[in-house]
Amino acid sequence: MSEVGPRQSSAVEWMAQAYGYVCAARAYQKDDHSSANKAFLAQVRKAVFKHSIPKSGTLLVEVEEKRVLGPLCLISSRMKDFKTGKVLVEAELKLFAE
Repeated sequence: MSEVGPRQSSAVEWMAQAYGYVCAARAYQKDDHSSANKAFLAQVRKAVFKHSIPKSGTLLVEVEEKRVLGPLCLISSRMKDFKTGKVLVEAELKLFAE
């Protein structure tokens, strides 16, 4: 029986959560209490699942803001195996915050 890690689709949610964390940290540093308290993954524009997510180990999630238009944000994200640097998943996500 082979060891199966998390579903690859879980990576999409982790990428969106990583961006949410970055936004929250940015607002905290600015002492901005008016930041969004609800955020939603609105669209997966493109996702490429290159390799399976390992059952254990450390993952690195990179996010880059491409465009912010009011409550909508388009990000480009990449998930890597921290140890090897191998790209596991790449995606473009549209997020909505209110």
